[in-house]
Amino acid sequence: MSVRESICGLILAGGASQRFGGRDKGQQILAGRALADHVLERLAPQVSQVLLSANRNTFAYERAGVRVLADLALGLGEGPPPPGEQGPLGGLRAAWAATTHSWIALCPVDAPLLAPDLVTRLASARQGSDTAVVCRTREGPEPLFALVHRNTEPALVQRLMVGERAAQGFWRAVGARELDCSDIAESFANVNTPQALAEMEARLAARPAQSD
Repeated sequence: MSVRESICGLILAGGASQRFGGRDKGQQILAGRALADHVLERLAPQVSQVLLSANRNTFAYERAGVRVLADLALGLGEGPPPPGEQGPLGGLRAAWAATTHSWIALCPVDAPLLAPDLVTRLASARQGSDTAVVCRTREGPEPLFALVHRNTEPALVQRLMVGERAAQGFWRAVGARELDCSDIAESFANVNTPQALAEMEARLAARPAQSD
């Protein structure tokens, strides 16, 4: 089985987008397309299945041909949580319930420059006992860019049940390996404010057509 065939990709778009004034970040337009479409285009060739974590605008995301997952309730009889309440760990929990893959590659919806070989890099960095591999650069960890094994699911549920939502804390809890990706630091450029969106628009417009 190839690396691509063994891994499911998960785009994290379930947050509240507070720095966008509550507007759905993944549906913001960059170079004529939704941010989510840019990320999907780059992630899909690297994995055998793509899921997208979102708690609103389901139909808009589904038009891109991706299966959309809302965060799951934490207990029986509960309704779905508000957007962003469970954070990226809530999206990962929903993904484990929706895929049969043993590995999931995570990335956020606001990373339109995702490296085309990122998943391969993460997979190649695994060692036999690893439960997760997380990217880092010279600037520090990039906790939303990671490859994680299904055997971490019990620890994930436990953290959610006690109200812990931070991805970085979860990676520490499961002993994740860190992979230095400083040579592809551009891959982690995020678009999490209107100003960052405008800057990315200008950045892409200035690129020669053949560079994309």
